[in-house]
Amino acid sequence: MDLSSLFASDTAEVTIKHPKTGEPLDMVVTVAGNASEEYRKVRTELAKRRIESTRSITVEELETSAMRLLVACVKGWKGIQMAGVDYPYSAANAKELLSNPGYFWLKEQIETAVGDVANFIQG
Repeated sequence: MDLSSLFASDTAEVTIKHPKTGEPLDMVVTVAGNASEEYRKVRTELAKRRIESTRSITVEELETSAMRLLVACVKGWKGIQMAGVDYPYSAANAKELLSNPGYFWLKEQIETAVGDVANFIQG
């Protein structure tokens, strides 16, 4: 098999599904995968901070780090609205949306997409 046909791209577009029915929604999120340069850069930065810290890391700090990494992986979106108005992509809006417990299902779908190698293989 020619490995070049299985070369991973850095980003993928993922269609968000209805949390109850599983039906595809008209929402597409562009994500960077866990092999992307962006993911590795943020992960390395967070790891260096942990190593350099002289104190124990709290659960809250771990959750903040995980959110920072996830937000860094969201590169854009289409079709997301709030109260009938387009909700434009920005890192701040991604953090606000993914931090909201009411949208835990969206966060879970994006986390899964980032970690799913199949999303990033074109062949």
